[in-house]
Amino acid sequence: MKKPILITLVVLTLIVFLNKKRDTKNSEEPISSIPRSVSHLFSTKNRNPITTQKTTAPRLPANVPSDIEIEAQMIIDTNKCYDTQICNYPQTDPRSYEVALGKDIAKKLQQFRLKYKNNSDVQKWKEQIARKFIKSFDGFVQEEALKMFSELPIASENLQAITQGLQNSPDALLIKLAIPELQRYLGSSYESQVHTFLSSTIATGAHFSSEVVTENIGPFISNSSYNVYKQTAQQLPQGSSALRNLSTALRDYALQQTGA
Repeated sequence: MKKPILITLVVLTLIVFLNKKRDTKNSEEPISSIPRSVSHLFSTKNRNPITTQKTTAPRLPANVPSDIEIEAQMIIDTNKCYDTQICNYPQTDPRSYEVALGKDIAKKLQQFRLKYKNNSDVQKWKEQIARKFIKSFDGFVQEEALKMFSELPIASENLQAITQGLQNSPDALLIKLAIPELQRYLGSSYESQVHTFLSSTIATGAHFSSEVVTENIGPFISNSSYNVYKQTAQQLPQGSSALRNLSTALRDYALQQTGA
């Protein structure tokens, strides 16, 4: 009886041992046996920390124009409407189209100037716009161009555009508005261009434009320009307002130099 009992105990011990080994094997089963669809969640190999990548705005290619460039070019292109006569402006009478177009351009110039008033990156576009529209035959457009010039550094090209645009202008108010801008060039290497323009306007310009220049000529008379305006006075009709104004300004300057 003892021998069968001993055999039975050995068999039971072996069964228990085998069961424990099987359980241990199952608990250590490699992750590769887990379905692939979720195995990446449990993998401990090659696990990298999650990082947040910074995103940056896409860069425009160098040949793609900026918003400022597009806006400026649209304003410049508006001037073509004078030639095409097909833009969306009323044509109820012979001048309605040009008048409405001029008002629209003047408004666009004002908006652009105010929008980018303190933006130095827009300087080249302001120069292009002002140089083009100072030569407009619409006084309101020219006025806005002058205001744009006033916010730019003085430059030979700017002065040339101003003098060409206002040459022989019958708009005395516009000439008066240009006086402060021309004064900015006094003392610069471009000063002689200013005196050439003013003396020409006095001598051969429209009647009221000539008068308004002589009424404001005082700051422009100096040792270097005195003879220029003295010669200009000799070309004016006797008894004219322009001659009286210019003669008075010359006399006042001469008296200042003598200390009288």
